[in-house]
Amino acid sequence: MTSLIGAGPNTPVIGFGGTPGGLMIGQTNLPAGTLVPVAGRDGRGLDVDGRVATYAALPAGLTAGDAGKAILVDADKQVYIWSGSAWPANGSGAQVKGDPGPTGRAITSIAVSGDDLVFTLSDSTTQSVTVPALTTATDMAAIASAAASLAVNSLDVVTANRALAYSIALS
Repeated sequence: MTSLIGAGPNTPVIGFGGTPGGLMIGQTNLPAGTLVPVAGRDGRGLDVDGRVATYAALPAGLTAGDAGKAILVDADKQVYIWSGSAWPANGSGAQVKGDPGPTGRAITSIAVSGDDLVFTLSDSTTQSVTVPALTTATDMAAIASAAASLAVNSLDVVTANRALAYSIALS
């Protein structure tokens, strides 16, 4: 049998599966059969108005108009909610902890392969992203390197010719 979260034995029926064998909405007797949970609407979540290092650092000077102000205290990982006249006692805040999230992945290396950037991830998988400009940039870098080598070699020839001409002039 499926039970409704938060529904007690005197809660009216929300919905049912099977043939009803009792009373329906507005009655306190539950029908025979299987209850079918009906999802409620999502809540708004928790709005935290601030964060402080310790309980002693909670803001002072709040008024009744600030009732409901929620502050997270890092030291005890609790949220304290201003009642309109006081903060709850130290250690009496609400624990806030969600379910553990999935393990994340980190990038351990990046390599270039043709038009692709290849990312190696911490879970030993790779992810490739095509970047067409990479091939152009790689080709241009090779041309620039060749031109620089040629210029250096040409400079050496010019320098050698000048040195030869100078030595001939001296002789």
